[in-house]
Parts: sequence; structure tokens; C-alpha cells
Amino acid sequence: MRLKLTDGTWLLGAWGDSSPSNNLPGSYAAGFPHEQDLYFVDTYEVEDDGQPKLDEAGAPIRTGAASLVRWDQVTYADFIEG
Repeated sequence: MRLKLTDGTWLLGAWGDSSPSNNLPGSYAAGFPHEQDLYFVDTYEVEDDGQPKLDEAGAPIRTGAASLVRWDQVTYADFIEG
């Protein structure tokens, strides 16, 4: 999932089950009545224009870091099939 945040930066998050690279729980989206946020099990390196940075083989580069984002910090969301 690609997000543009209110500060103008981009975040590429992996939506899925737990990641073997970091042993963290799977991704989730909070539901009502809780604060609206998104948790990504892993993230990818990203270019300034929101495109993923690619390795020599042309695959997106995972960071191994999970991310929790408050929905009110998101100005744009894009679902990218991977």
C-alpha cells in the first residue's frame, strides 16, 4: 500500500501476514470505535516521487521495519498489487 503523508513524504507498506524478516504480527487496520490507524508488517524503500526503490533484479527493497500510521496523517492512499 502506498501512502502520501500530510508532511509530503511517501510510505510503502507491505500488507500481509507476519514477516519472516522481522517476526512481527501481521498487518491490520483499526476499526470503529478505535482510533483509525494502519499497521504494516514491513515497509519498502521509496523514491521521492513515491515509487519503490528497486534492487539489481528489479524487485522492491524491503526495509525489515514495520510501521504504524495514524489515518489522519494520510492525504493519499493507493493499493498496489504485489
